[in-house]
Amino acid sequence: MVKDGYKEVKLGPKKITVPSDWEIKDMRDLIKYKNGYAFSSENYSENGKIVFRMSNINRKGNLNVNEENIKYCSEETYDELKRYHLAKDDLVICMTDMNSDLDILGRTGIIDKD
Repeated sequence: MVKDGYKEVKLGPKKITVPSDWEIKDMRDLIKYKNGYAFSSENYSENGKIVFRMSNINRKGNLNVNEENIKYCSEETYDELKRYHLAKDDLVICMTDMNSDLDILGRTGIIDKD
């Protein structure tokens, strides 16, 4: 029996109980998804635009951009990679992890500025 103010909905193969004013939607109807770019280290430069890397998301899911871990690409490379530019409020998710303990795999972060 479902309590007042709640409803039962199908979510994938299961039925779950949610507040009655909730709508269930596919993620693809709510967001635009795109894969990242496997940036080659040979494209780094001494200055230019910041290259966002997996190491810029810490274990708590916070962005970690500082003088020790910052990398840049040239303006030319930046312009060539427009499809991969990040903007304020973008959600980024680590889909791979270079560490053997996989401690950042699946971690997310919100880009706080363009």
